[in-house]
Amino acid sequence: MAYKYLAIGLLLYFLGVGQLSAANKKLSEQAQISILIGEPSDIDIFSMFGHAALRIQDPELAIDYVFNYGIPRSFTGGVVNYFKLIQRDFSNELYAVPYTDIEKEYLDEKRSLNELTLNFSQEEKESLWQSLLTIASGGGKSSYYNLLNHNCIFLPLALLEKDAAGTIIFSQQRTGKSYRDYLNQCLQEHPWSSFLLNISLGRGIERPISYRESFFLPSNFEAGLLSANVTDSLGNAHPLIAHSHYLVPPEKRPLVSPFFTPALCAWVLFAVVLLLSAFEWKSKHIMRWIDAILFALAGISGCYLFYIQFIITQWLSFPSWWILWMHPLHLLGAVWSASKRYDKFATYYHIFNLSALSVMFIGTCFAAQYYHPAFPPLMLLLALRSGIRIRLRQRTKK
Repeated sequence: MAYKYLAIGLLLYFLGVGQLSAANKKLSEQAQISILIGEPSDIDIFSMFGHAALRIQDPELAIDYVFNYGIPRSFTGGVVNYFKLIQRDFSNELYAVPYTDIEKEYLDEKRSLNELTLNFSQEEKESLWQSLLTIASGGGKSSYYNLLNHNCIFLPLALLEKDAAGTIIFSQQRTGKSYRDYLNQCLQEHPWSSFLLNISLGRGIERPISYRESFFLPSNFEAGLLSANVTDSLGNAHPLIAHSHYLVPPEKRPLVSPFFTPALCAWVLFAVVLLLSAFEWKSKHIMRWIDAILFALAGISGCYLFYIQFIITQWLSFPSWWILWMHPLHLLGAVWSASKRYDKFATYYHIFNLSALSVMFIGTCFAAQYYHPAFPPLMLLLALRSGIRIRLRQRTKK
């Protein structure tokens, strides 16, 4: 979301009156605090899961701001964002946007925006407001952004649990799903995004998660809030949410299922290379360009996997079996396979590649990891080319 957001220091200045700082200004009795839940968007990968934010309204203070927590995304979209999603270069920031700007954005993009008004007393609202200002006065920055447990949900949920006068009790239902299950469910209409994300994410996200952990998705957070109760020290309980209503109503849209999915393209590529390999076998003429292109692409992908697993070392991408079929050594394989003078080295490399693929297949039998539908044909493709090159080398030596 390309917000024209206000720096926190500037916002505090606007909220101040005379010599008084904003931190000394208390909310009036007319103030309301609510949670906004925004519908997902296909603008970029950061928006495809939806958004959650805090809205503070107070007629007496003349404020109506939406406080967002996450990455103020001023950079361009595209494939680059998939790399940025995994990197640890971005700190979460607290930033404020006038509500009218938010409403206009969601209206323009035809995305629903639901408001969940908190069932808070005046003391609870004031406590949350002061907590928010304390964070803002400290610069509003926090630890690195993390898609699964330190995204836009983190701060609103933490403030609710801290400032509610009691214990927030969420549903104890079991999800039976993993982080990956939820991500794939969200990305049904974005198969290429799902493909790139599944390459990046490792076995750490395979375990079943609790209902509260599923709140990393705004839609799950919304459902959790609507069913939550606050229980005080005397055992009295009341709903966390007083009422909810759509500020921008949802529009009915049919589920879009793209035809050219990664799986379809991968199987088509496998079929084409299989036919070329059959011709190559029959003619006994090695088509070196095939291996040069295929293994170069696999090697470049392997450099990315190596970087996110062993340089960045985020828990959500490590460990991953995929490093055994997409690794930087494929770049050597591409170079050796492209020239006749390196046929001997190429043969050793292809034996190594088949061995690595075998280890991966055996390993996933004992420590399962999700196979994206596009992965099997791509793995078979690399195995096929290594097998063909080894056998053709043996035939030409005879």
